[in-house]
Amino acid sequence: MRHFIIDFHYTVPAEQLGETTAEHRAFLQAGYQQGLLLFSGLKVPGNGGMIVARAESTEELAEFFKNDPYQQKGMATYEYIEFDPVSNQGFLEEWVSGKGEAAGFSPGQEFMKMTRYQYQAPSQQSQGLPQPPLELSPAESGKTIDLPAPDTIQISPIDLRQAIEHRRSRRHYTDLPLTMEELSFLLWLTQGVKEVTNRPATQRTVPSAGARHAFETYLAVNRVEGLPAGLYHFLAIEHRLQELPSGPDFINRLMEACRQQQHVVDSAVTFVWVAVRERMYWRYGERGYRFLHLDAGHVCQNLYLAAEALHCGVCAIGAYDDDNINQLLGLDGVDQFVIYGATLGKRG
Repeated sequence: MRHFIIDFHYTVPAEQLGETTAEHRAFLQAGYQQGLLLFSGLKVPGNGGMIVARAESTEELAEFFKNDPYQQKGMATYEYIEFDPVSNQGFLEEWVSGKGEAAGFSPGQEFMKMTRYQYQAPSQQSQGLPQPPLELSPAESGKTIDLPAPDTIQISPIDLRQAIEHRRSRRHYTDLPLTMEELSFLLWLTQGVKEVTNRPATQRTVPSAGARHAFETYLAVNRVEGLPAGLYHFLAIEHRLQELPSGPDFINRLMEACRQQQHVVDSAVTFVWVAVRERMYWRYGERGYRFLHLDAGHVCQNLYLAAEALHCGVCAIGAYDDDNINQLLGLDGVDQFVIYGATLGKRG
């Protein structure tokens, strides 16, 4: 396996590239999937670009790039510069050595590799950096709403085995609303704060790695008695809701962000769990990304089981457009991002 830097130069002004740029990027994506490409990007100033690639020969690489829309339309010329990578970062070892080249580059495999303990740097906690807040501060504006206190909620008990055995994903709901007591019950059993310790940390009704509890719960409400339809943020420590701006077409935009899943619109309420990265990262660094996904499963399973006591159905949502849903909720997608969701409504 040989390695190359590809230096390409535009033969037309950059503003004339137009839609061909999107076609070029789609073409490069195929190269990434085949394991040929490692990096690509614009030169500064933007009169062309650079690509790091690997192939058995210059001829093989040139044959691949003959299909680049830039080259097919005469918009760029290409120069192939071979080099010998003597040293590299550990996470590039397999790509440089050509191991696993038939399967191409796998972001998922790379994630599992680079979050192993041997690659972890000292955590922010071990370096004495201050701990992030246990909860996001309430928005400066937006009405806060008291929820029924957990110790006053009267819900008929259900056998745990029965709840587990009856649990399944349900996407079809009746038009019956939830009560505020039922909503409070569901929030308590998915993110309820039982205690704030001197550490400080929150002890909640679900497990979390190192008691980091890095999630914030957002609710897209359609049918809850006493609550106008819209977007709400659960303030877990206070066990209250805060109403957030959403707009009249919010639920349809949320459905679109969830890849047109109709049960978002049909639900009484859709739970959206948002990861606050720094809360987990402070203690676990890159390994913390694994724990975020594990913790999300704990929370959603509690929702499924709690819903059985209310004769409700739940359907977890992992299929969503990350950029759209984060933008819809006003999240940056890096330090705060949607990690999981679930619709819920009364069963027939």
